[in-house]
Amino acid sequence: DREQDGSILDAAMQLQCKEFIAHAYCQSVIDELWCGRSKWCGRIMLRSRPTALWIFAQLCLLPLLSMDVVPPLLDLEANPLYESDGGASDTNANIPKWQVALALFQVPLIKRVVMLASHICFTICFVLLVISKPLCG
Repeated sequence: DREQDGSILDAAMQLQCKEFIAHAYCQSVIDELWCGRSKWCGRIMLRSRPTALWIFAQLCLLPLLSMDVVPPLLDLEANPLYESDGGASDTNANIPKWQVALALFQVPLIKRVVMLASHICFTICFVLLVISKPLCG
């Protein structure tokens, strides 16, 4: 169904219209999509765009955040474009913490940082394995 709901921005990307995409308004729309403001990105969106290192640090503390040991430091809000099963939009107050933790991984910026961090960890583990063990003999 996502292919049928194409926007003018999707058409501009397919036609490689760089002048249109480079416009300040289009860039602000892309930034909002990147932070999770879309009906495909789940219940949560980021209000502001944090750095990748800050997101990674927060994701490492995610188990502690769910237990109220550490205050939440990511600036989150309910996604107004997302419709829950009942068809109504959510508010911050009625989303359980475990669903907030799961919904974080539907935000494209969070997905990208998690993917980057896992690739870096895999590469470090692979290099350490190759250095510590001889390949033959």
